[in-house]
Amino acid sequence: MPRLKKVVEEVIITLSDDVNPSICASFKDLPQIFEEKDCKTRDKLLFDFLEKINSIEYRPLESLFEYIHRRTKDYFEEPFNPIKLIYENWKLKIIFDDPEKVKGKLTIKAGSRTLFNKFLTSEERENNILEIDYLEKKYFPEGKDEITFSVRGQKKPVIRSIDYFENIPGNKKIRILQHDCCNNSFEGSNLRIAAVQLKYHAYGEDSIVKLTADETYYRKVMAILEAVKEKADIVVFPEFSIPFEYLEEIQQYTDENGIIVVAGSYYVQEKNLMKYGKLFTREFGDEDLRKNISPIVIPDSKIVHNEKALAARDERGCGFEEGMEAGEVNHILKLREDLRIGIMICYEYVNDELRKRLIRACDVILVPQTNPSPKIFYRKANSELNIQLCAGNRAHIMVNGIYTWGNDKKQYMEGLQELL
Repeated sequence: MPRLKKVVEEVIITLSDDVNPSICASFKDLPQIFEEKDCKTRDKLLFDFLEKINSIEYRPLESLFEYIHRRTKDYFEEPFNPIKLIYENWKLKIIFDDPEKVKGKLTIKAGSRTLFNKFLTSEERENNILEIDYLEKKYFPEGKDEITFSVRGQKKPVIRSIDYFENIPGNKKIRILQHDCCNNSFEGSNLRIAAVQLKYHAYGEDSIVKLTADETYYRKVMAILEAVKEKADIVVFPEFSIPFEYLEEIQQYTDENGIIVVAGSYYVQEKNLMKYGKLFTREFGDEDLRKNISPIVIPDSKIVHNEKALAARDERGCGFEEGMEAGEVNHILKLREDLRIGIMICYEYVNDELRKRLIRACDVILVPQTNPSPKIFYRKANSELNIQLCAGNRAHIMVNGIYTWGNDKKQYMEGLQELL
């Protein structure tokens, strides 16, 4: 009986989530029989056990065995087994169970895009690891992929799924995606960027940062846009300086003038949730509340956005019980095949891991911020620009505001505005 009980327990552990519920329930009832060993004879226990087995519906059980047979057959028919895929810092690492099983030239594809098409080297076979640099392949993933592995003469490809979340310090995950703007805006040889520095008042209320935006402030923002429309390809406003309510008119402005506007940032509020589908490339839900997002308004396109993943010290509390909800999306803008723009919201730039990921992929980094002490930003930027990783035509642009905070509407905090 103890051995039979152990077998039943092992079967229950191996049942997958997609097995018919009636089968799961029947198998999970079996261990209860063995708990009655003190009040029943061995023959009675065995009789009850067999009766339970016989009561399991035939059709679902037949489907279960067909499923197990199919999975087992597929496993043994796979010519080799990529047991783990790891995506980090634009590189895909593939760990094989036994690279010697890879007979001949190996072709690896993400969707229809070929990433690898050659023989494994002796070093790759020895280490059981193959590494593919996506930037060298000029491949920018779009969230998720089906990775296919095939060799000549293989009956069918080996397929593995991957979700392109990047892990960054603080137990955070973020997707870095590319948005193709090649047909929407910049066509010149010199990229012109207007970094806006304007006065505004920010304050904390209902666990978010808000902006005081009256009619005078609205006219000031629109006057700035009007003033630069013949002089800039991209206009960047500071963090917290543009409210959601201005976006529809800013979209009209970008459509008419062919200019990209990085519309500062603001916190997602419940009152606006139902309006995002009209303006943005995706809907927003309750899970997006209290995210600090930067709308990127592109000509003849719906708005894409970046979500601030890392809050500054003042923003984590802001005197609130909840604070900022960490974001998970960062968009890189592709203006030409050889020109990409990265956007990091304020404190994100100080995070070495996230910053280096964007620097590897981008020619220009824009940093909208509301920051009274930006010196560390400039130290980081100068350090990056002086190393080989940033060699070439690179620029980091800090876009800061002149602002008051909270109850104090008289003392302005002024961050430096600088191109590095």
